[in-house]
Amino acid sequence: MALNNESMYMIRVDNAVTATLTAAPADPANHPITLASGWNWIGFPTVNAMTLDEAFAGITPNEEDVIKGTAGPATYTAEYGWNGSLTGLEPGVGYMYKNNGEPMTLTYPSTSKGMVRVLPMERYWTSDTHRHATTMSMLATLDASRYTMTDGNYEIGAFVGDECRGSARLQRVGSQYIAYLSVSGEEGETVWFKLYDVTNNVEQGLAEEQVSYVSNAITGTTHEPVVLHFRGTTDVNESAYSVSMYPNPTKDEVMINGREIETVKVYNALGQLVYMEECGSAYNVELHLNGLSAGVYAVNVRMANGQQANKRIVKE
Repeated sequence: MALNNESMYMIRVDNAVTATLTAAPADPANHPITLASGWNWIGFPTVNAMTLDEAFAGITPNEEDVIKGTAGPATYTAEYGWNGSLTGLEPGVGYMYKNNGEPMTLTYPSTSKGMVRVLPMERYWTSDTHRHATTMSMLATLDASRYTMTDGNYEIGAFVGDECRGSARLQRVGSQYIAYLSVSGEEGETVWFKLYDVTNNVEQGLAEEQVSYVSNAITGTTHEPVVLHFRGTTDVNESAYSVSMYPNPTKDEVMINGREIETVKVYNALGQLVYMEECGSAYNVELHLNGLSAGVYAVNVRMANGQQANKRIVKE
């Protein structure tokens, strides 16, 4: 197998390794890239980082074309140009480009106009981008009737079970605010969402909406992002309460481990109480959810000292 300068490659390894590649600098003019209609895995054969505007100056992107990498996605509109969690391209990193029009040829500039630092946006939640081979993109916003939004004052996190699979902070695009999420996962997994208030350092609760993971799907657009509706408030320090819940997803039984657990309440997607158990001051509580239909439920665990932990459980 031979590697070329125009393509991106993915390698799956069981243990971390350092690979040294020996090569000479390439002139991008000698390596044009054909962008077919649909998704394209593309390389970045330059020695300098570039902004998206600079890197794609040689083509005319189509409405809602997408470029994505491990830092997240960005989308293009004629009205606002490129916007997203991904702000530029850097050497040694591969990307995927979604071409919504006819095939076109991309040739990167031979030289950069100046020094560019491609820095990922700050995030409250972190995710392991190496665990899954694919991602889906989601452009999301908040219910404007309930939230006053500014650049970066809220972060939306995407979760499967208790594991964060991607997050992004709101950024202004025209007159609205959008979080450009890149969510990693496996086909058919249920993805749910949490909200973090950056200004007050508080987790704002759980979203009513959830989506099914579809590899390389794009949900929402720049002009019509997905509107998420969050409810309740979660203390940002709930992880210090040492509450664990497994298995998740589950078909019936769920074991909750904590300290001096007094009550456990389970709520459905409408916020209705569907299950409650008085536990005294237990350290281990077994729930039986066989009477509930399949779906995603919010679980509130209250301890004897008044502290609470809010979790999410998927009932298969």
